[in-house]
Amino acid sequence: MVRKQRIPGLKRLLAIAVWVFLATALWFMQTLSRGTTSIVHIPIIYEEMPKAIGLEGEQPTMLDVSVSAKGSQLLFRWMKGVPPITLSMPQRVPQGGRILFSSAVLTQKERESLGSSLQIRDIYPNSISLRAYPLQRKEVPVVNQVSASAKDGYMVLPLTMTPTTVELYGSREALAGISEIHSKALTYKNLSQDKAVRVPFEEIPHVYTSPDSVQLQISVVELTERRIELPVEALNTPSGFVAKLLPARVSLTLTMPITDYNKPIGNQVSVVVDLSQISEAVQNGEKRPEMLPVRIEGLPDWVARATAAPKAVQYILEAAEP
Repeated sequence: MVRKQRIPGLKRLLAIAVWVFLATALWFMQTLSRGTTSIVHIPIIYEEMPKAIGLEGEQPTMLDVSVSAKGSQLLFRWMKGVPPITLSMPQRVPQGGRILFSSAVLTQKERESLGSSLQIRDIYPNSISLRAYPLQRKEVPVVNQVSASAKDGYMVLPLTMTPTTVELYGSREALAGISEIHSKALTYKNLSQDKAVRVPFEEIPHVYTSPDSVQLQISVVELTERRIELPVEALNTPSGFVAKLLPARVSLTLTMPITDYNKPIGNQVSVVVDLSQISEAVQNGEKRPEMLPVRIEGLPDWVARATAAPKAVQYILEAAEP
């Protein structure tokens, strides 16, 4: 029978580990109960000012606060997190142009953020002084740089943008020479339904915009086809001749939004051929064309595209009767 060999130092190692754990726990508890000093970083949030007010230099974004409290209180605050302080900004340029947040104001804000359990010893910076100045204003149109395309069987209607003009704020030098502002260049593809997006502007150095973006409406409609037949009209027939066209009528396939299918086409749509190409070819010493391409005119703006069949016709020039 084989007996397991005992490890002589196992109990001693376990005893040492327990002793170290208890000593560490005791030290941690004593530390938490003792007063200590630490640095707390408090974020600053500035309330939004009117776009017509500018500020010189950079605004401080963080306060470094030296606080003293029991270790347990500091640990609790660290676990809970430090909420930011909010500073109210003027709605017009103050007299003298100076915006001052004194040490007393900052200390009060810090107490609201940290609570009464932590004693504030020192803050940096102990005050915030900002220099405000009025900005120039200029209204300019917005140039849309967004493109949109639909999937097969659909069509994107003309994009609508709101607003169409925006106000720019900046120094006289910064605004000089600016006559328009461009939206960000975005692309949307394979659309089959409407889409509304908020589009920011291209940044202009040292210039603020109001608003800071535009609302873009992308309307997508389903397409359908409608066929009609029209006679072909001859234009610029040579003097003393009559043109006979073969065929005399062509079929048009009109692609349009399905919602416009029953709209009347009207009398403005026509199919024409230009016989001036014949005389031009003769003048240039070239062979007369055997067929002339047809051209569709007067289409309503709600027709997406139109195709003719056939796309070209033959012609016979006959002497006109006296």
